[in-house]
Amino acid sequence: MRRAFVGFSTPVGFDYNAPDRDDAGPPPVLIGCTGLLILYDEIWFAHPVVCPRNMRDLEYVKFICDEFPGAQLNLDERVSCLLNDDEPPPRLDVLAENTTYDDFLTSFGGKGRYDYHSQHVDFLGESISAKPVVERLAADMIIIDHFDDFNDLQLDPCFNAITCNLCGPSPYQYLDSRNASIISDLAEKTLRLPNLYDIVGKDGPYHPVLEELRNHDFVEEFRSWAARQDTRLDNQTIAAIADELNGHTEEFDHRLRRAGISESSLRKVSVSYLLNQTLNLVPGAGTVHNLITFSEQRRRRREQRLFAFCAEAQTSVRNALRPSQRAP
Repeated sequence: MRRAFVGFSTPVGFDYNAPDRDDAGPPPVLIGCTGLLILYDEIWFAHPVVCPRNMRDLEYVKFICDEFPGAQLNLDERVSCLLNDDEPPPRLDVLAENTTYDDFLTSFGGKGRYDYHSQHVDFLGESISAKPVVERLAADMIIIDHFDDFNDLQLDPCFNAITCNLCGPSPYQYLDSRNASIISDLAEKTLRLPNLYDIVGKDGPYHPVLEELRNHDFVEEFRSWAARQDTRLDNQTIAAIADELNGHTEEFDHRLRRAGISESSLRKVSVSYLLNQTLNLVPGAGTVHNLITFSEQRRRRREQRLFAFCAEAQTSVRNALRPSQRAP
């Protein structure tokens, strides 16, 4: 079974102008929810504050704070120990040349609609807010590590266009390497779905019609294959699997429109699914204290591999990166 983890660094922002806000505060802006729903058997959220309202009661949605209320993580202390004071984290006010985080949020919802942080909430006895910054990314990796170690959840981190760049190697930039064998290894273990659509609704990105795609025979078989169960996909290449999966998602786009979902309620997104990625092959995997690879569990096992979900909207901060930072 493959489980995604949506943590305190996963939302790109929060809609403080949304009507009918509930006790969990303003709804989060998540990218790639359609991808999460079809690629994963279960979606684990750290806390309801990072979960869209209309996903909270789904049978395959779980909350760390509800399932393990007695866990003690000491996040503040452990995050402080992990971050390298000699290498200051990237600043959200200058994401790239002539691009700020406000510019990024404006591209989603218009000027002033979204803010980058949530309200503070209680998480396992600690006060924390959600925002896409290095400190929250470190906290998320600690949470993943803790529940892998003690509960064997095997959670996959979910990155967005901001945190992909904060954590060091961007999965979207693996072609920066000029080493042919590295390019081949990375490309063969990265499944790309470039033409998905997220539903943008006042209650969240879920719609019952998504169950049709989630329960499609091939999509279910893909999740079994990703969980390393024996399936007919075992002898196929990543490229062939991606082609078939993309074919089904493109057909489903038309189904969304037939279900009465308007064009204005759809946001085009692109997701990458890293499958058993060898981290020491990822170009640039040393920045910002290498937040992906600090895991105590992986160090003990000398295991430098990663399963991860990475999503970006059609309008992305990547598009504003300086030419020297872009993949060729």
